Amino acid sequence: MASSDSAPDDSLYPIAVLIDELKNEDVQLRLNSIKKLSTIALALGQERTRGELIPFLTETIYDEDEVLLALAEQLGTFTPNVGGPEYVHCLLDIFTKLGKAYKLDAVGVDNIASDTDKHYKLSRQSTLGSR
Repeated sequence: MASSDSAPDDSLYPIAVLIDELKNEDVQLRLNSIKKLSTIALALGQERTRGELIPFLTETIYDEDEVLLALAEQLGTFTPNVGGPEYVHCLLDIFTKLGKAYKLDAVGVDNIASDTDKHYKLSRQSTLGSR
């Protein structure tokens, strides 16, 4: 019975490792983990991704351009991981911080922010239209 109690913890161990790598000083480890953000989000679920992972990433914006670019690329396709267009607004703060990070390609961030804004407006329209 004890082994079945520890099974859920064992299944989350790889996710814990990836999250620890996000905090690591080694740029390559952080890059590897950022490239697996969708896996982390899938394991956490949409609600925990919105409530825990996105705020964590927002608070720990990195200063290396390579890491920032990888993060922006991953988050550019993150809408399904946060629950779809109706929740895309939770990504706006991190996109704003990414946009303010020095040396980051402003065009790339503008494209991501534009896509996010488009999803948000469509979500608002469908919500208002269904009333």
